[in-house]
Amino acid sequence: MNYEKEIASILAAAWKNVSELGAVTVPAFIGGVLDYAMQVQQKKRLFSLSAFLLHCAAALFFGWVVNTWTVELGYSIDAAKAAGGVGGWIGVRISDLIIAAARSKLGLK
Repeated sequence: MNYEKEIASILAAAWKNVSELGAVTVPAFIGGVLDYAMQVQQKKRLFSLSAFLLHCAAALFFGWVVNTWTVELGYSIDAAKAAGGVGGWIGVRISDLIIAAARSKLGLK
């Protein structure tokens, strides 16, 4: 057996999956970065690298979810990318609102 060809085909398939995932999550990542930068600029939050990374990870997740739903609804991949970017931005905004409401109910800062 020629294992080198099999390994090459597995790596090529993995790279294709990673590049497709990157293509659909980059708009969500950009939405998360812009949202965090806007909040820092408006002095609503102080910059923290760990908070920034968590914010971007949440944006990637929400963007991926919205992107997946958009594709499943039958829209084009370009429409799904745009929806994923908006989903990444609005997802972290909504999660911030939910956290603020929970803190308010619990009497936390």
